[in-house]
Amino acid sequence: MTIKKLILLISIIMLSMSAFADVTDGLSIGTRYDYNMDNHDNSKMRLFAKKKFNDNHSLKFAWTREIGETPNFFSNSMSDDKGNAYIEYEYSFK
Repeated sequence: MTIKKLILLISIIMLSMSAFADVTDGLSIGTRYDYNMDNHDNSKMRLFAKKKFNDNHSLKFAWTREIGETPNFFSNSMSDDKGNAYIEYEYSFK
């Protein structure tokens, strides 16, 4: 999957989520691709979802894994199905 296809897929998902505005209020999703210019096989991709609540709370889930030179998160020959999962909680003092 090329980067253009990935951006198109994420755009379609985000536009279709506007139909579910009540459910997705305060929800954001995204991805980050870290391209290692020295060693292409060590490139990483991160998928995340963040939910903001009304009373200054937010909760974030993320998953990062090495994907090699090709930006395909779900299948590639370089990865061994190992990754890092993150859970982040945030409270803003206002």
